[in-house]
Amino acid sequence: LLGRATLESWPGEDPSPAAPRRDRDTVVESLELAQVDASARQAGLADVPVTPVFGPGTWRSFQLADQYIAAGAEAMEAALPGLRALASPPVQ
Repeated sequence: LLGRATLESWPGEDPSPAAPRRDRDTVVESLELAQVDASARQAGLADVPVTPVFGPGTWRSFQLADQYIAAGAEAMEAALPGLRALASPPVQ
């Protein structure tokens, strides 16, 4: 799930200047904010939330697919202990 925390830049990259805005960017930004809010609420309900921390990007940042995948894999690795604990029945 998407979280509210983001990085200023992707790991190993220098921060880039903000791209010029276009008219429809406001609409897309509104949709992205709604998605982040919905994801944060859903993550709050999870027994073990998996929330990757991404660098800058938008729904249209297809060129960043590898970075998004790597961030997801890192978040999943960090969540494994919690998942193992949840999947292991208590010893009596």
